[in-house]
Amino acid sequence: MNMLGSYIPSDSFLHRQDDTIRLLSFILLFILIASSEGIVGYIVSFAVILIVYRMGKLSLMNTLRSMKRFNAFFITVFAMNAFFQPSDDPIFSFWFIVFSLRGIILGFDMVLRVIFAVFLSAALTASSTPIAITDGIRTLLHPLSYLHIPVDEAASVLSIAISLIPIIAGESREIILSERARGVIPEDNGKAKARALSVAPLIIPLFLAAFRRAENLGTAMEARGYKSGGKSRRRIRLSVGKNEIILIAFSIFSLSISLFVKEIII
Repeated sequence: MNMLGSYIPSDSFLHRQDDTIRLLSFILLFILIASSEGIVGYIVSFAVILIVYRMGKLSLMNTLRSMKRFNAFFITVFAMNAFFQPSDDPIFSFWFIVFSLRGIILGFDMVLRVIFAVFLSAALTASSTPIAITDGIRTLLHPLSYLHIPVDEAASVLSIAISLIPIIAGESREIILSERARGVIPEDNGKAKARALSVAPLIIPLFLAAFRRAENLGTAMEARGYKSGGKSRRRIRLSVGKNEIILIAFSIFSLSISLFVKEIII
């Protein structure tokens, strides 16, 4: 099962959380990943991820298998750090390319952070529907509405954009199948250059399909009397119970441990 970006219905501890509390807890855990340093910091981050996956009854191996498609991205992230970091003691240096032990360490550090962030992102999307994530963002940003910042409109746009992603993906698959049936797009075993050039015939039909979907959505919203710029039609709901307190306390405690470890290392 592809866990990246997919919601997995369940009755786990993580799924039962309030949308806002769950999103706030994950934000704290993302800060933990960004602030972790050294082997001890990596161990703390990985332990937190294991606990989060246990809370959500999620499979770590499924997420790991889903990340195989990003191998080229991970290699690029490593290379950008390993070959372009200034160093006083480089292993190899030519023009602006500097390959050093410091660059290798920074490359592995960045790749690990990205992998941990992907694990957390997969857990968040697997335990939260796109609407739930949008509602959480709306609630967290609600205080900005008092500064006349259009929080509700921004959250609505984000919700619509997220909900349209699988629809556009389905449209692209249908276009690919129809074009392949006409012999326009070669099969997957073709050369990389041929496959790259075959993407060009998909651009215009995909844009037309996206604009058609957007126009239909706008017509539907107008027919239902939606007007932007008015007072929010949704009541901000925040349900804090025993489970929510446990989750937010776990996130704060984990972040505190990570920051404490970082101070000791420094």
